[in-house]
Amino acid sequence: MRTIFTFEITNRKKRYYTLLANIFLLFVSGIYTFYRNMQYNDGKSASVLGCFIIPAVLFLVILLRFIFIIRRKDILFTQLHFSLIFTACWALEQQYVFAAIIGFLGIFEYLVNRDTVCIIDEQGICLKSVPARKYTWAQLQNVMIKEGIFTADRKDNHIFQVDVSREVLSFSEEQFNAFCTERLK
Repeated sequence: MRTIFTFEITNRKKRYYTLLANIFLLFVSGIYTFYRNMQYNDGKSASVLGCFIIPAVLFLVILLRFIFIIRRKDILFTQLHFSLIFTACWALEQQYVFAAIIGFLGIFEYLVNRDTVCIIDEQGICLKSVPARKYTWAQLQNVMIKEGIFTADRKDNHIFQVDVSREVLSFSEEQFNAFCTERLK
């Protein structure tokens, strides 16, 4: 029977990254509004919908996201949704460079905000994040969970230490530590 221990490590910088992304989206929506208004004032084929209504809705939704972040509520639209909306807006304007930049940043922000999944088995430790990291038992000096703190000490004097809430763990600390001690021998 294969022994596998799995738990999630919460990303504590999620609110910070989301706040930065919202400030960036506010900046981009301002550029979009300015660009559309310049077209409207020049008499080009810009419509009132594209110049005023779409930017107003985007500003309103971003404002709601700020309120949700400050009040620590779940966010209705994720950053990826906003990036796709802005990418579509820029693509409709045939501004493909801006569309590509916004799309790339949205996907990057989505990947950065994910929680890290830690999988520990007979081969070693795998941290599924961006980028994924794998450590074999031969690379590790000590691995344990004590009082809700996960510690992985590597032989090259690097240490990885993170707080793991005990409610998340589906196993006991003693069982985990015994497995790791046996593997490290």
